[in-house]
Amino acid sequence: MKRKKTVILIALTVSMFLLTMPTIAFSKSAEKLIKNAVLLSKKGSKMEARGVFAKAKNQIIEELSKNPNNIEANYASALYQFYSGNLESANNRFELVYTLSQGKKGKEIFNFYQKESQEAMLNHNWKRYINLSVASYKFIHDSSRKKLAANNFYTLGKNWLNKGEYHIAKKYFIAAKTLDASYSSKNANAFIQSANSQNSANAKLILLSKALEMDTSLEKEITQKTGLYLKKNKIKKAQITKELNQFPGKIIPIISKIAWPPDYIECGLGPSRSFILKPGEFSPYLKGQKNANQIFQSKYGKYKVCFRNGKCYSPDKVPAYSLSDFRFQGITNCDVRAFFKQ
Repeated sequence: MKRKKTVILIALTVSMFLLTMPTIAFSKSAEKLIKNAVLLSKKGSKMEARGVFAKAKNQIIEELSKNPNNIEANYASALYQFYSGNLESANNRFELVYTLSQGKKGKEIFNFYQKESQEAMLNHNWKRYINLSVASYKFIHDSSRKKLAANNFYTLGKNWLNKGEYHIAKKYFIAAKTLDASYSSKNANAFIQSANSQNSANAKLILLSKALEMDTSLEKEITQKTGLYLKKNKIKKAQITKELNQFPGKIIPIISKIAWPPDYIECGLGPSRSFILKPGEFSPYLKGQKNANQIFQSKYGKYKVCFRNGKCYSPDKVPAYSLSDFRFQGITNCDVRAFFKQ
């Protein structure tokens, strides 16, 4: 009886294998066709390669129409998309293969991406090398391996940074950060250290802007650092306009105000105690005075009259009606005075 059960089990296993064998063989055939097409293309037989690719494509379409969840057919489809230049579609298809195989195909996909990334590196195609290397780590769950890869990317980034290739360095730093978020601050510090060693204002600003891209939590620090550097070294805005525009738009006005402060000092109201006002802010002493305005004295001894409607005039060009409608209150050493409607 036991022998009879064993025979039945073997028969069922053989039957299942025979049923699935055509599908596996069919998909492997498509995969082989794709690999042959790639070899033909590399040898320069472009026309012949296109014909083989087309044959593989037809086989894949036919197989997937029968069974959309066929693992081998989807893997062949991913290869076809990859070698057709559709990297995003290929990656999506590889992810589907990974899911359908419950991770069993992960190592094979990882090895494929690694092989292709190494080829890209030998061809000095850095962008492709980085993209494929980073993509490969989606398909293995090995934290120590990921950390090692992140450190390798970071080291390569620093090497390119030292060569002055900031854009290539940035790509490697982003790759490191993608694999290990802790590299955000390390990447930013690498750019800041490099910026500190530069004599050129243009190079310094490029590096500081990239440091901010790596770690946005440093926005306040980098904004202040950049503005004070430009102010201290009396760098003219026209000299670094292109580099300044690489910073986020919202902080450019802040950097500009630190680097090139306005001619007019904003401070308190006389004859009361003097104090600093923020841009556009009116003295607390003027609260409740709806018609109150202020006069701003410049650093160079001149002053101007600014009204609440935002218009400003030099003293000799203040409209006559304004002078007759308002009177000055208090004349002291303070840079800001107020006058009220009579």
